[in-house]
Amino acid sequence: MSKITVISGDQTGVERAALDAAIDKKFDIDGWCMKGRVSEDDILPKRYKLKELNNNSYHERNEANLKLAEKTLILMISSIKIDNKTLPIVKEEESKTIFLEENFEQNKAQINPLIKWIEDKKIKKLFISGPTESNINGVTIYEIAYKFLYHLFN
Repeated sequence: MSKITVISGDQTGVERAALDAAIDKKFDIDGWCMKGRVSEDDILPKRYKLKELNNNSYHERNEANLKLAEKTLILMISSIKIDNKTLPIVKEEESKTIFLEENFEQNKAQINPLIKWIEDKKIKKLFISGPTESNINGVTIYEIAYKFLYHLFN
């Protein structure tokens, strides 16, 4: 897959996994975080070069990230029920939602179709979001999303 800029926010779970996988694969990152770099687990480390909003509104943060991106990828975990207050609201034609399983082997088949979607749409800036770690119900959202995205960014 050709390099893209990964747009994401400051929350644990899918957003943090997107930033880490992008950084680890030497992809550019961009995005907005809450005022004071406040996140669900602590203050967002400086390693994540995100711009700060002047407030702590999930809605405004998501809107700012949507404006930076050409399309949006929402990663969901099939086995969990989530509180979607932190998820962006996007039009179906502007986004793609993928449901991941806890077992990575079951997720591999979704990588090539996703690469094709990114290439067909000529996406250079992709906003990646999904549930936070507070939605875990015993599932490690970060690990599932990171492994999937790390392989996607090859």
